[in-house]
Amino acid sequence: MGKISAMRVIRATYLGSLFVSVLLLVVGSFLQPLSAQASHSGQSSDKHVDVAVFKLPMTPVSAQYYTRLLQTAEDDGAIALLIKLDTPGGLVDSMQDMVQRTLASKVPVIMYIYPQGAQSASAGVFLVYASHVAAMAPNTRIGSSEVLLNAGNDQSSSSTPESGDTAALRRKVTNELVSLIRDLATHRGRNPDFGEGAVRESKNLGADNALKQKVVDIVALDVADVLKQADGRKVDVSGKQVTLNTKDATTRNIDLNWIEQILLVITDPSVAFVLISLGTLGITWEFINPGAVFPGVVGALMLLIGFMALGTLPINAAGVAFMGLAFVLFIADVFMPTHGILTAG
Repeated sequence: MGKISAMRVIRATYLGSLFVSVLLLVVGSFLQPLSAQASHSGQSSDKHVDVAVFKLPMTPVSAQYYTRLLQTAEDDGAIALLIKLDTPGGLVDSMQDMVQRTLASKVPVIMYIYPQGAQSASAGVFLVYASHVAAMAPNTRIGSSEVLLNAGNDQSSSSTPESGDTAALRRKVTNELVSLIRDLATHRGRNPDFGEGAVRESKNLGADNALKQKVVDIVALDVADVLKQADGRKVDVSGKQVTLNTKDATTRNIDLNWIEQILLVITDPSVAFVLISLGTLGITWEFINPGAVFPGVVGALMLLIGFMALGTLPINAAGVAFMGLAFVLFIADVFMPTHGILTAG
C-alpha cells in the first residue's frame, strides 16, 4: 500500500506542476500586452535616439530581436533608432520580415554599417535600402546579394550547371528580390541599378563609392557624426513626412537580453546544421535501441532547435511544439522508469 500511495503522490505532483505551468502561460500571455501598453503610456519627454548593435546573421531569432528593438524605440519615445549593422546576410524569409517591420516603423530607422571593416552583405543590402537613413563608416562595404540555393548541401557543386527546376527556382527568387529592392530604392530615393546588380551579379561597393552612387546617404566616422549629418533630413515614416532633429539628441543603448544571447548562439545557421545532424542520430539511436530514452529526448530537442534556426519551423510553431513536447515528457515520466530524464528534457 505504501508504494501505491507514493506513486499516487508522484503522479499528483506532476499533474499539479502541469496545471501551474499552463496557468502561468495563460496569465503571462495576458500580462505581456498590458506591460507593453503601460510602457507606451509612460513615454519619456527628453529627446533621445536609441542605439543598438546588430552583428548577426538574419535568422528567425535575430528577426525577433530586431522587432523588439523597433518596438522598444516606439514605446520609449525615441526620435529615431540607430542600428550599428554588421551582417553577412541570412535567410530571405527573415529578411522580408525585417524589411516589412522597418517600413511599418513609427520611428525613423537609421541603418549605420559600422565599425570600420564591417559589411552589409546579401540580405543585409535590403535592410539598408529599407531604412529611412542609410549610413556607412569608412572602409566598410555593401553588396553581394546573389541568391544562394541549397546552402549547406555538400552534394551540390558550384561547378555543376543548373538546369530544370533548380534553374527555374533561382530565376523566380532572383526576379522577386530584384523587384523588391527596386521598389525599396524608389521609395527611399536610392540607386535601384546597384541594388539589382547586387542581386543579379553580386556587385559590391565601398563607403565612398556607395555615397557617390546614392546607395547610402551618409559616410560618417561615428554615431555622433551620423546624428549630426542626419539632422534636418526629411523622411517618410509610415506615410508621414518627418524632419529629423538628431543633432543634439542623447543616445540610449539597447542591449541583447540573456535569453536572446542564448537563442542566437544555438540558432546560428552553422550550429543549426550540426544540431539537425546530431538530432537525427539521437532519434535513430532511440529506434535502434528502444528504451534508451536519453538519445531520443536530446535528439528531439536538437531537431526542433535546428529547424527553428533554419526557418523551416516558424518561431510561434516552434514554441507550440516545445510546449507540447514538454507536456508529453512530463506525463510519460510518471509512467516510465527514466529516473527523471524525461522531466529534464
